[in-house]
Amino acid sequence: MLSLASLPERNLRRDRVTTPRRQRRRELLRRVGWIEPLEARQLLARDFMEAVANDAFPGQAVQHFAPAEVGVVDSRLANGSITNGDSDFHNIRAAVAGDVVVTLTHRGGDPSGDGVVEDDLVLQQLDSGGAPIGAPMTVTGNAQAVRLTLPAAAAGNQFWFVIRGATANDDANYSLSLQTVDREDDGGTNNNTQATATMLGTDGSFAAGVLNDYTITSPDRDYFQFQDPANSPGELAVTVAMPTGSGAPTGVDGPTNLGIRIRTAAGQIIGSSNTTTTENDVARIIVPNSGAPLTYFAEVYSGSLGQVNSYDLQFNLTPVPTGTLSGFKFNDLNGDGLWDENEPGVQGVTVFLDLDNDGTLDGGEPTSITDASGLYTFNNVAQGAYHIREVLPANTTQTWPGPAGGFEYFVDVNPLNLTLDHLDFGNFELVDISGQKFNDLDADGVKDVGEPGLMGWRIFVDLDNDGVRDAGEPFDDTDGSGNYTINGLGPGVYRLREVNQVGWTQSTPNPAPITAISGVNVSGVDFGNFQVGTITGQKFNDLDGDGVKDGGEPGLMNWTIFLDTNNNGIHDGGDVSTMTDAAGNYVFTNLQPGAYNVREVQQGGWTQTTANPATINLTSGAMIANVDFGNFELVDISGQKFNDLDGDGVKDAGELGISGWTIFIDTNNNGVLDGGEVSAVTNAAGNYTIANVGPGSYLVREVQQAGWTQSTANPAAIVTASGVDVANVNFGNYQLGSISGRKFNDLNGNGTDNGGADPGIVNWTIFLDTNNNGVLDGGEVSQLTAANGSYTFANLAPGSYTVREVQQAGWMQTTANPTPINVTSGAAIANVDFGNFRLITISGQKF
Repeated sequence: MLSLASLPERNLRRDRVTTPRRQRRRELLRRVGWIEPLEARQLLARDFMEAVANDAFPGQAVQHFAPAEVGVVDSRLANGSITNGDSDFHNIRAAVAGDVVVTLTHRGGDPSGDGVVEDDLVLQQLDSGGAPIGAPMTVTGNAQAVRLTLPAAAAGNQFWFVIRGATANDDANYSLSLQTVDREDDGGTNNNTQATATMLGTDGSFAAGVLNDYTITSPDRDYFQFQDPANSPGELAVTVAMPTGSGAPTGVDGPTNLGIRIRTAAGQIIGSSNTTTTENDVARIIVPNSGAPLTYFAEVYSGSLGQVNSYDLQFNLTPVPTGTLSGFKFNDLNGDGLWDENEPGVQGVTVFLDLDNDGTLDGGEPTSITDASGLYTFNNVAQGAYHIREVLPANTTQTWPGPAGGFEYFVDVNPLNLTLDHLDFGNFELVDISGQKFNDLDADGVKDVGEPGLMGWRIFVDLDNDGVRDAGEPFDDTDGSGNYTINGLGPGVYRLREVNQVGWTQSTPNPAPITAISGVNVSGVDFGNFQVGTITGQKFNDLDGDGVKDGGEPGLMNWTIFLDTNNNGIHDGGDVSTMTDAAGNYVFTNLQPGAYNVREVQQGGWTQTTANPATINLTSGAMIANVDFGNFELVDISGQKFNDLDGDGVKDAGELGISGWTIFIDTNNNGVLDGGEVSAVTNAAGNYTIANVGPGSYLVREVQQAGWTQSTANPAAIVTASGVDVANVNFGNYQLGSISGRKFNDLNGNGTDNGGADPGIVNWTIFLDTNNNGVLDGGEVSQLTAANGSYTFANLAPGSYTVREVQQAGWMQTTANPTPINVTSGAAIANVDFGNFRLITISGQKF
C-alpha cells in the first residue's frame, strides 16, 4: 500500500560527490543505482545511478558503497534532474527491518533549456519486472514534495521506483531522500509506549542479559518497565550506554544523540538525561522510602535521524544517607535563653522525636537521655521533617526554645542538611522567695529582737510594678509568725510588695528588684511597719523619661505632693499635701516618727517616671530630703494603615488608607493584642493615633485581618521623648489575588473558544512557571482543570506570574502563551485561557 503526503521543503544533506559539476549533471541522467543490504547499523549507499529510458532494467544498476560509518541508515541525493523524455530508475534494499521512506522533492529549474520552468515530476513504484505498483504520485512546483512509504520491510527486501516528467516535455531538478525507519524494534515486540513496555523485572534482581543488546532509531522510542523493591530509598541512576565504537561521532551522519527519561507509573517525567553525544546518558531520580514496590518506566529515545544505535541499560541505586541530630540540655541560670559560659549541662533529661507532633512522648518514639555534659544524640536519622522536644523535668520551665519557639525544634533532614548540632534546650529551675512581715516597734526598719511577726498580711509579686496587687499576680498571706513564701517563680526580675493595711506605715523600703537565678531560693525579703520629721524634694520634668534628675531638667510648679497615709496612690481627704513652688520644690514639716509614703497627684497628659519613693522611716526630728518625683509629658504615636497594591512594602502614590484596622502597642512583644495593651482603630483615611504614651521603648504592631498579609516590616522600637509626638508609623498590607481561566477544546483551531461554545477539557495541568523555562518543575504550583475546563490559582501574593500548561500527546496548543500577569493586592485575574486542538489522522483505501 502506498501513502501520499504533501511535505514542506526540508534541509537535506548534500551527497559527497567528487565528479566535476557539469560532468555530474550529464552522468546523473544516465545512471540507475541500488543499495546492498549491509550489516546491522551500517550506512546505506547514498549515490543513485540513473538510466535513460532504453537502458536495461534493472541489469545496468551500478553498486556504490559509502565508507563504513556505523549507526546510520540514511541516504540523500541532492542534485538529480529529469530532461525531456528521460526517466530515472532506482533500485534499493532495506538495511534493517522497518519502513522504507522515499521522499521526492521538486527543485525547480529548466534542465533541458526549453524555457519552461516548474514542470511536474512523477514518482512511481515498480515491481522487479518494471511494472507499476499502485498509482503514480505527482509533485508540482519548486520545493514541493511527495513521500512514498514502503511498509513492513524486512532486512534485504528490494524495491524499485522511477522518476520521470509528468509529460514527455516536462523537465525539472529534484532531490531524493531514502530512510529505513526501525519502527518494529528489529523484528521484536514493539515497545513504543508505556502500555507495550518491555518488562525488566525488579532492580537488583534483573535476569541475566535482560539489560543488554537493544537497538533504536529516530523517531522510535523504547519503553522498559521495572520496579524498585520495597523499603529501598535512594538515588537511582539509569544509564543508556552505547557500546564502544557504535554511533557516528561526527560527519554527515553524526553525531549520535541518545537520551533517557524516567517516568512514574502515571507517565510523569521525573528524571531526564537530555540527549548528548557521549556514549553514556544518565537519568537520576530520588526513590522515596515505600513499604511496597514502586513501578517506574525508562524511556530511551534517539535524536539522530535515520540512525540505528545499539545500547545497553545500567541501573545503580545509591542508598539515601541518614542524618545526625544532637544538642545539649543546660541549666539556664539567668533564664535568658542563652547558654552562658558558667551554665552547666544537665544529665538524665529525656529528649525525644515527637513523630506525631502531639507534644507527648509516646511509645515507639525515639529518645535520647542526656549524659553528664548534657549532650544528647540521635544517629542514623532517616531523611524527613522532625519535631524535637524534651520531657520537662519537674519544677522547671523551658527558657529555650521556649514559647517563642513552640518549646521544640522543627528540623528537616535532607541531603543538604544531614548533620544538625546544638539543638540545645535551656531550663530554669523554679525558685521560692520568702521573708517575714514584722511589727517595727522602733520604726528603724530593722527587725530587732522582740519585734513580733504580723499575721494576715498579703505579700505579692508586682508584675506590672504599679504598686497594686492585680489579678494573676502571685502572692502569699503571712502565717501566725508573719512568715510567707511565694513558690514556683520562673526566670525574671521580681518586685515584691505588701498590701498595706489601714493604720500602718511601712518602715522598710520596698525590696529592690530580685533577679531570679535557676534553683536558688531567695529568703529574708522582709517587710516592717512603724509609726514619723521633715520630708522634702522636687517635682521635675523628666525630659528623657529615664527616672533620673539630670542637669537641665527643670522643676514643675503647682503640682500636689501628698503623704499617702493609706498607700492607695490616691490623694484622699485627710492626706497631708503641699504644692510645689516655682522651682518645683516642696516640703512636709512636723511629721511624727514613722513610715511615710510620699506620692504625687497625677495631672492629665503626664505620667510619673520615677518609682514611688520607698516607704520613709522617720524618727523624731528626722529630715528626709531629695524625695524627688519625675514626670514625663505624654506623647501621641500616629501613622496610616494603607493598601500596598504592589506588595513592595512601600507606600506609593495612589495606595489608599484602610479603615477599621486595630493598631496597638505590643507591651510584652508577643505579637498579640493582649488585655490592657493600648490600641487604636484606623479611620476612613486609614489614619490612627495612640494618645497619651509615656516614656519608654514601644513596639507598635497591627492586628492582622483574615485575607490580608503585612508587607511592611514591623516598625523599629520607638523611644519617646517628653512632649514630642511621633508620626508616620505606617503599616502596609495587601490581599492575596487569584488567576483563573479555562482550558478548552479549540474545535476549529482558530485560537478562540468562540464565545464559550468550545467545550472545556478536564484534567489538564496548568502551572505557574516560576523560572519561566516552560517545564513544570518540582515545587512549582499547579492545578488540574475541572470538568468544565476551569482552573484557579488562589492566594497569590502581588507579583508577576507566568502561567503555562503541560502539553499532552496528540494535542497542539492554539492559543499563545499568556504574557506575564501582574497581580496586585486583591486582584482576581480571569480569562487566562488555553486552547488546544486534537491532532487528527486522515486515512482511506486505494482500490
